[in-house]
Amino acid sequence: LVRLARAAGARVVLGKAVQIDRAARQVHVPGRAPIGYDVCSVDIGITSGMPELEGFSEHAVPAKPLDDFARIWDGFCQGSGPADVAVLGAGVAGAEVAMAAAHRLRSLGRSNQVSLIDRSEALSRLGKQARAKVLASLAQLGVRLYEHAQVLKVGADAIEIEGQAPVSAHLTLGAAGTRPYDWLAQTGLALEDGYIRVLPTLQSESDPDVFAVGDCAHLSHAPRPKAGVFAVRQGRPLADNLKRMALGKPPRPFNPQKTWLALISTGDQFAVASKGNYGFSGAWVWRWKDWIDRRFMKKFTDLPAMEDSARRPDTSAAQNPEE
Repeated sequence: LVRLARAAGARVVLGKAVQIDRAARQVHVPGRAPIGYDVCSVDIGITSGMPELEGFSEHAVPAKPLDDFARIWDGFCQGSGPADVAVLGAGVAGAEVAMAAAHRLRSLGRSNQVSLIDRSEALSRLGKQARAKVLASLAQLGVRLYEHAQVLKVGADAIEIEGQAPVSAHLTLGAAGTRPYDWLAQTGLALEDGYIRVLPTLQSESDPDVFAVGDCAHLSHAPRPKAGVFAVRQGRPLADNLKRMALGKPPRPFNPQKTWLALISTGDQFAVASKGNYGFSGAWVWRWKDWIDRRFMKKFTDLPAMEDSARRPDTSAAQNPEE
């Protein structure tokens, strides 16, 4: 991120925003002076904490934010002895985490039982074909699936489920209970279940100088699931609209696609593709997914040289906003 910002001539502040003072046009970050803005774009994602579940805060690790999750998982893998893992939430993310965990622990030679637990039906958003293929992959890796299971308590080494025997868990991972950050409720922005309501232009419904994209935003005109594909596709129209705002031009609308392709890794260089009601799988699908992911990440490492003129846009057109 620092290299990317340096190449673009931007300033990076490493810290967590906790408030947007729209009256003063400032973003508050603990430990430093407020940061002023003319236009503000919010893309803070979501959190997956489940504070209402007894023992979760003390004994479980949310899958988001990713930096904490990666650090704790790496430390767990460096241990020895039995390594039973429970994953709460059997959506696509939970299934991927469970399969990756099972594959990694197997490759380390550690005896383990990975359990995937959900209070409703697993992978309910996938089409019939893709769901069957992912369920088969879970079974092949020995992942134990608990559907329609009501978790009562997360303990240090076990999960208590209503009406069932405790599930062994030396590490509990949370991939469910995603929710918006609480501090958004203090901004005075129009919200939908805690998410920032935005217009087709990606501007807040209640403040045209505030944009929101990704999982923290709710597209009022075209609601979509919280999937990374939409956040990525919003990047270019967001950048264009921020430039247009700086130039005094009206922003343009963004209309997300109605269907999308999901590529689901099964942890062992094999993947399942899902789009609508269709699904297919194979090692070639994993290679395809790997190529797409690496091509995307390469954009953040192989940075083009930017001319000084590109860093400072010509604002003379601000006097002619009709374009």
